[in-house]
Amino acid sequence: MLIASIFGTFLSFILMGITHSLAVLFVARGLDGLTGGNISIAQAYISDVTDEKNRSRGLGIIGAAFGFGFIIGPALGGILSRWGYNLPVFIAAGLALINLS
Repeated sequence: MLIASIFGTFLSFILMGITHSLAVLFVARGLDGLTGGNISIAQAYISDVTDEKNRSRGLGIIGAAFGFGFIIGPALGGILSRWGYNLPVFIAAGLALINLS
C-alpha cells in the first residue's frame, strides 16, 4: 500500500508539471488525494513493527520528518519557482521517485 501511495503521488506531480489545463490540474490533485495516505500507512507500519518501548520514538521521528517537510518544502518551492512554476513540481516528483526506489 505504501508503494502504491508513493507511486500515486509521483504520477500526480508529473501530471501537474506537464499540464496547461486547470481541469487536468484538479484531476492530478484528486489523484494525489486518493493515493496520499503515505503518513498514515507509515505510522501504522511503525506501530506494527516496533515494540512498545520504541514505538513513541519511531512515531516521533515520523512526526519530526513531517514537520521538517512543512518548513523546508514551501521555502524550497519558493526559491525554485524563480526558474519556472513547474520546476518545484518536477523536483517533488523526483523526490517521490527516489522515495519509491
